[in-house]
Amino acid sequence: MADESKQNKSRSGNRNKNRSRNRNRKKGPKTADTQQAAPKRVGPDPADNVEIPEPRKYGVLFFETTQAFKDSIDKIATKASEFDQLNVVIRQEADMDDPEFLNIEKVKVFAGTAWALIHDRRIEDGWYQSIQ
Repeated sequence: MADESKQNKSRSGNRNKNRSRNRNRKKGPKTADTQQAAPKRVGPDPADNVEIPEPRKYGVLFFETTQAFKDSIDKIATKASEFDQLNVVIRQEADMDDPEFLNIEKVKVFAGTAWALIHDRRIEDGWYQSIQ
């Protein structure tokens, strides 16, 4: 029994010695193989003379149905002249590629409850109050 306890002590002692040796070991200078490459630049290079787009003013109108949208086309066209882009959100599910929706200049149509939620959150965040 006494021999077993000595063996257990010596085993745990060796384990602890090895751990501390690795922690205190000094590491040599980095060689070309171990050096990390410099991080690559993300985005356009300032030397490329990239043209920055003009800030745009956005507006938003909500409609419950496509029929309400179609009945208000004149109002929408008038309101669109005040903005660079007028986002019209129809809460009812509809085809956003409908030619009737696409023929008004400066108007982008979003249809469906998911789009309505996105634009409601944009209003809450003040997205439409600032120039983008």
